[in-house]
Amino acid sequence: MRVTEIRPSELGETECGLWRQFALNAPHARSAFMGWRFTACVGDVRDDARVAVIEDEGGILAFLPYHRRPMGIARPIGAPFSDQHGPVVRPGAALDLKRALKMLGLTAYMHTAMPAQCLSGPAGPVFSSAPVYAAAPGADPQAYIDRKRAEHSTRSKAFGKRERKTARERGPVEIVLDDQDPAAMEMILQLKRRQFRATGKHDVLGPGWSRAMFERLQQRDAPDFGLRVATLRLNATMAAGEICLLGQSVLHSWIAVYDPEMSNYAPGLQLLQGVIAGAPSLGVDRIDLGTGHGHYKELFADPEGTYLEGAACADGLAGGARRAATGLWRAAETAPLGPVSAFAGKLRRRSAQIASVETEFSGRARGMISALTGAAPA
Repeated sequence: MRVTEIRPSELGETECGLWRQFALNAPHARSAFMGWRFTACVGDVRDDARVAVIEDEGGILAFLPYHRRPMGIARPIGAPFSDQHGPVVRPGAALDLKRALKMLGLTAYMHTAMPAQCLSGPAGPVFSSAPVYAAAPGADPQAYIDRKRAEHSTRSKAFGKRERKTARERGPVEIVLDDQDPAAMEMILQLKRRQFRATGKHDVLGPGWSRAMFERLQQRDAPDFGLRVATLRLNATMAAGEICLLGQSVLHSWIAVYDPEMSNYAPGLQLLQGVIAGAPSLGVDRIDLGTGHGHYKELFADPEGTYLEGAACADGLAGGARRAATGLWRAAETAPLGPVSAFAGKLRRRSAQIASVETEFSGRARGMISALTGAAPA
């Protein structure tokens, strides 16, 4: 095996073509987040973006995009915004990820949403696993929606009451599937930042590179890739919005918000239903909803595959030390220590997010101080 580390801007037509071919022939890798275009856009705004081009006797075996972070740690490209990530491997082949990481001089690849199919064998500790939800409406989205609502009749009836309440109190619902009004995206981002402040979470939209990434993704260099903004308005007032990422005929529901003052109308669910109904007009056959919040996603989507959160550790002493350290931390999370164990898990997740999004030491320090003071057990 041979491994070459390059910058995303150094990818040539041959590499991009193979990358696309590999992804299209692997269902778990069809997400725009695992395509070369997303990596290229992130590379335009982050100096630490890299791509490992991994070869064997048959030619290029896999591509692994990542950020080379301090202490030999690799973070997923675009983290913490990359809702799906991992190596993109030649169909039918297997990648020894541990060996590749060692050859790159890395100790570990810290992942939060890697499809289980990306790993051909154990590569390090797994912190958690979760189902990923997706909607595949096909050629008749309305028939799909009717079927899903019939499967969850009790929840569907409650949702139907909210739809009727909306029509009665607020009038017709206006859904725009490709809202190109710059104010719409700005409002979604500001609502999300307000949500971070209200919940005490780290503001991942604060660093300048994140805004630059969204601006770069707005540039429509290809008709089948880039941001798509969907909004729901009641009496011309935006009640819900989603920033989605389109790529390879898959639309990923990325950043979704709704106005808390309009929560009685379930605007987020109404918008999701509208996006599914309009899938053909967007040129997509699958809507990826990611992990978590299954209680509302199940109304319109099905669990499809498993994403893993964990650490793929390199072969050798450095990787072994990283594996031992993460294993000890995981032991603290799973120990029957009540609030202390809960704090350990919360702190690990928060610190990983901060390490991914904050490119300057000062930002990481401020973030960790906030995390320690805000998450410590009483």
